[in-house]
Amino acid sequence: MIRIEQEAWQAMLAHARRVYPEECCGALLGLREEGLKRVLRALPLENAHPGSRRSRYQVRPEELLEAERQARREGVELIGIYHSHPDCPAYFSRTDLENACPWYSFLVVSICRGRFEGAGSWTVNPDRTAAVPEELLHPDSSSEEPTCRES
Repeated sequence: MIRIEQEAWQAMLAHARRVYPEECCGALLGLREEGLKRVLRALPLENAHPGSRRSRYQVRPEELLEAERQARREGVELIGIYHSHPDCPAYFSRTDLENACPWYSFLVVSICRGRFEGAGSWTVNPDRTAAVPEELLHPDSSSEEPTCRES
């Protein structure tokens, strides 16, 4: 199970809204506590995808390494990666799977017409052939009523 704390949640949503209608991406910093991943901070990263950023994101390896260093400095760890899906549901795509690291959680936030519509989190098996949904708790969990349609 992964739980996103209020401050991290608000930072992620603000980032997603700020770059809308493009995808945002960032690092999830936090703690692992007896089967629970607690995300304490969302660290925005630059979407370095060289093409259209409306349906793809790319994290530079050097930025991810710096996020790891930042986590260590803060006494936490890099738990995962987040990104947004503008105007489509929160799902884990084939492209996401092909680029995933099995030791991270992958959180996807749906932003439709600039508003939060839903979120999901996944873990990836070691050979990157499948992603498994993981239970996600966040401050807006009870208000999700997705209306976005996949385009």
